Amino acid sequence: MPENKVCPFCGEEIKGVAVKCRFCGSQLSDVTSPSGSLRGIDLVRKTLGDRYEVLHEIGKGGMATVYKAIQKNLNRPVALKVVHQNLLHDEEFISRFHREAKMCASMSHPNIVTVYDEGEVLGVHFMAMEYLDGNDLRTVIEQEGILTPGKCLHYLLAVAKALDHAHSRGFIHRDVKSGNIFITVDGRVVLMDFGIAHAALGGKITRAGAVIGTPEYMSPEQADGKKVDHRTDLYSLGVIMYECLTGTVPFHGSSPVSTLYKVANDRPDITKLKAFPEKLKKLNLGLLQKDPSNRPKTAKHLIENILKVQEEFRPHLGYRKKERAHRQIKKTKKKEQKGAVKLVWSIGRKKYPETVPQHVIWILSGIGLGLVVFLVVLLVRDWQTEQDAYLSPEDISIRAADLEMVFIEGGAFTQGCVEERQSNCFANELPVHEVQISGFYIGKFPVTQGQWSKVMGSNPSSFSGCDDCPVNNVSWMDAMKFIERLNRVTNKNYRLPTEAEWEFAARGGNNSQQFRFSGSTYLSDVGWYDRNSNGLLKPVGSLNPNEIGLYDMSGNINEWCYDVFSEYSSNGSPRLSGSSRGTAFHVIRGGSYSSPARECRVYFRSSRHLTATSPYIGFRLARDP
Repeated sequence: MPENKVCPFCGEEIKGVAVKCRFCGSQLSDVTSPSGSLRGIDLVRKTLGDRYEVLHEIGKGGMATVYKAIQKNLNRPVALKVVHQNLLHDEEFISRFHREAKMCASMSHPNIVTVYDEGEVLGVHFMAMEYLDGNDLRTVIEQEGILTPGKCLHYLLAVAKALDHAHSRGFIHRDVKSGNIFITVDGRVVLMDFGIAHAALGGKITRAGAVIGTPEYMSPEQADGKKVDHRTDLYSLGVIMYECLTGTVPFHGSSPVSTLYKVANDRPDITKLKAFPEKLKKLNLGLLQKDPSNRPKTAKHLIENILKVQEEFRPHLGYRKKERAHRQIKKTKKKEQKGAVKLVWSIGRKKYPETVPQHVIWILSGIGLGLVVFLVVLLVRDWQTEQDAYLSPEDISIRAADLEMVFIEGGAFTQGCVEERQSNCFANELPVHEVQISGFYIGKFPVTQGQWSKVMGSNPSSFSGCDDCPVNNVSWMDAMKFIERLNRVTNKNYRLPTEAEWEFAARGGNNSQQFRFSGSTYLSDVGWYDRNSNGLLKPVGSLNPNEIGLYDMSGNINEWCYDVFSEYSSNGSPRLSGSSRGTAFHVIRGGSYSSPARECRVYFRSSRHLTATSPYIGFRLARDP
């Protein structure tokens, strides 16, 4: 059998004799470049080197790769977006790419990404945009979980202003989604990716029978392939608002077709919004109306509605102003009774002064302090009772036997991305470095929903009802609580694996055959991912194990590691504790049932906030010998 290879455009596993990638459709046999065999970053450096100093890759999609670069004549950092070479034959896409650049360059607004330059040099099509440091809104939601109403409205208002500016110039975005909204480190909100934007007189959004856009964020008229106007962007903004408040989009099916059907025909689940004020719910549901005529007329009208609702909230915090009654204690003036205190109760703009004798104040203060102490004692007692009330130590000790562990002999390995082409590596997977590991035990499987329920007495998972499926929707802190309870009643020393231990085990330990995925060159043999899972979590151990008998280390569920996330250094692994940012973000590994193959490689790295929960994240146990 001929050896397999990796598609240089999407990173998926394909047959060695393939001339076209079956995943992204890239033509592999007839791709030529002006610089011979040069590809990726080497090709871009060779072709655009006179204008830009290309530093490193910062992102890659199915259509283009983005690099951080320095514009030489102005000595400023830029994000350099370069079209994949296999798409040069697609004249419509190339035209749309350059139209996006010109469209953004024609607009000047703080909430729309700025384009500095665009063009084509020897077959390399590019645009240079302002370089932004931060995360897209989708990542923010994944890291922080449900956002406060105040923060949600803040983001919503900024994007509405960007859309108002674009619409006033005759442009419809048509792909407004959380992944296209960028939040910089200093809090600036930026709308990006006008790749399928169109003039307001544009027609349908289909091309050769294919729908252009992101199904979950499409308006019903987009889903039906009808003509759209500016109100389609307002519907998409309603999807984002729902996502910020609930952590999920209103409609999601097992396939793009089923998602589009739900968008066009189903109603959003309003029970998820029941905890929010009526004005906030009304704003969100107004944006999600199936009939465009029932949505806000324009982005400007939406801005006015947001500002009215925003008055109910403190910016970014989500506390209602009218629910905050401030009390100030002032000493009375000399002319007032000696030994008295003047209380000023302030609700809104009205003040209600009242003079109270000082000894009454002391009595009331003593009573209040006593009540506080009493409540604290009750809370501590109830918390301790909760810790002990689920199962007896004997029962948990028996159940702990279900946690099958595999001993991994210590050894040395090369950590990081070892692809032949470093252009296939992410920046945080480099540089590779040698790591020495001591012997340890690691779970044969990820912790399952059944095991979690037996120890914790509840099941937080999505896709619940599958005891043999990995537990999910658990944060790093939740995993630590599980481990603390398990150790307390079993007198063992379970813990999360370190990132180096996890990668060593996923590679097969000392028996490693240097596979890209844990146990095989072919991901479908060992892991559930977006191409074979049908969007569903699977029971652990359903596919083949790796070289040392571990299951599900590539795909099915991302797994928390103990480590704080940090960049690799050339002389060793990332630290286990670190900066103020690092202490909040911990490593996750392995990929999930919804991940592309590239995110299931044994050296792929990501991170999430230690309080973040997701249906794609669980964990696996480790312990010392």
